[in-house]
Amino acid sequence: MSLKNPEKPVTPSITVQQCIENLRAYKPPPDKFIYKNRAAVLIPLIINPITGDLDVLFIKRADNLKSFPGEAAFPGGRIDPTDENLYITATREAEEEIGLKRSDIELLCQFPPLLTSNFLLVSSFVALIKNPAEFKPTLNPQEVSQIFMVPLRLFISREIHDHKDVDWGGQPYRIHIFRWQSWTILGLTSHLMNSVVKVAYRLSELPWTEYAPNQLEDSLLILALRPEIKLISESNI
Repeated sequence: MSLKNPEKPVTPSITVQQCIENLRAYKPPPDKFIYKNRAAVLIPLIINPITGDLDVLFIKRADNLKSFPGEAAFPGGRIDPTDENLYITATREAEEEIGLKRSDIELLCQFPPLLTSNFLLVSSFVALIKNPAEFKPTLNPQEVSQIFMVPLRLFISREIHDHKDVDWGGQPYRIHIFRWQSWTILGLTSHLMNSVVKVAYRLSELPWTEYAPNQLEDSLLILALRPEIKLISESNI
């Protein structure tokens, strides 16, 4: 399935500024996971200076990378011992990969961590690029081959959405797939886009069913797939 010009997705009548405010207002549940294999990604949003759309900035991972080569993704990577927190990880990686500095963005919100297929526990941070007309990406060819932008509103369009249900370590799991122009967005990245649009557009549910039959909620799925992951007790949060 591919659609080159999905011009009129079913979009709630919410302005770009309202989307931004909704994301600013979002408060995630506490991150209670104790796990050594942590990583973080930055989800950069930018107000397109030409169209006025709120766009999502993606990278295409370099073809030489060991994990997920050539895939659409967000800038990010594993936590470094020198990183004070996971937001530092996400922004450090964004600067290394595409030249997007922490001073160039406003942090809007954080989403609960998700598990990747190679069992990294990934935290995600949504950020708004402050001066869209001035942002000039500088790609690190060792990690990124291209960047591209997709209007946020398209991620609630049935026309670009598909899915497949798989068995993941004995657990049912739904992989969401977005196809737009020549790009395919799937896996952790597409799962995160479901989360972003639900908050940005204040949706109680998406135009499609998020989970496969009998699929566990995200935090329970993490614990089912990686029993070595522990939880901080409520009294220590």
